[in-house]
Amino acid sequence: MYNLELKIKDLARQKELSMRKICQKIDMSENGLALGLRNNTIKLDTLSKISEVLHIPITYFFTDSTDLPTVEVGKVQETKELAYPDAELVKYKKALHRERKRNDRLLAIIEQQAKH
Repeated sequence: MYNLELKIKDLARQKELSMRKICQKIDMSENGLALGLRNNTIKLDTLSKISEVLHIPITYFFTDSTDLPTVEVGKVQETKELAYPDAELVKYKKALHRERKRNDRLLAIIEQQAKH
């Protein structure tokens, strides 16, 4: 099973970024990120922001593989196709679906409040 905390810390170390710097870039407290990673309650939106900061596809976090995508400085980024078990893909799709439904509900609430 993948470990988000280890993957993020390992990538940060490889890219010479501190966890503090990552947290600043994603506008999140270090304690909040550490708690979310430790309890495995981190939001998909947060993972997306982290993947942008680390210049990796978000799918990397949902694999058992530790193979990093190929990145060449000054050139268009090319990534290896990341292989992961079907069960992990299903879990990832379900998480995306739940997040989308949640965002749709929040948007409906905001739109309704804006009308009043």
